[in-house]
Amino acid sequence: MSKSIVFGEKPDLGLGFRNGNKYFLKIIAVSIITLILLMVSAIPIIIGVFADYAYGIAPALTLIGVLVSLVLWVVTMILLIFTSQSIVVCGESVIGSIKDSIRVLRENISDVIIVIVINIIIAFCIFFVVGIIKMLLSLIPIVGSLFSIILQVIVACLITPFLTLVLTYVYMDKKGLIHSNIENSEHMSEDVT
Repeated sequence: MSKSIVFGEKPDLGLGFRNGNKYFLKIIAVSIITLILLMVSAIPIIIGVFADYAYGIAPALTLIGVLVSLVLWVVTMILLIFTSQSIVVCGESVIGSIKDSIRVLRENISDVIIVIVINIIIAFCIFFVVGIIKMLLSLIPIVGSLFSIILQVIVACLITPFLTLVLTYVYMDKKGLIHSNIENSEHMSEDVT
């Protein structure tokens, strides 16, 4: 659906379900690979905990393990940020989508990092405001908690598609798919006139 929106078409939920069914197995496979890589990135935490336990050191090695794991987790997530877009937009295979995501990131790392940072700041601002609202709602017995949960679900349901749309737009822009579509439509309008 994000691809349709980027091209200026009306998003269609039916198209989303069709594409979801069409690319479901590939996206699940990429998600499993990502999960495995994230679990592997937790190894420094485990090593730090065992080293601290074995040598009786203050939790210094555990903290170092947490920091190393956090860095590995962030790097993994950033490297694989465009895998879903690669599968849906370009029809890549599972391994091809991983390679394509890394290639797009490598060629446009500054632009992608700027977009990620801006979106993280936007998400933090939204969650900060929602946190204040939730705190105020907690003052209302029972109903406040219910409204707080509803608000949290609504915000999550709005932020996730927004971030997906932004990433799809960035991916398509960096692959040159947006400009070629605009140029094609300009050539088509010139042919008609």
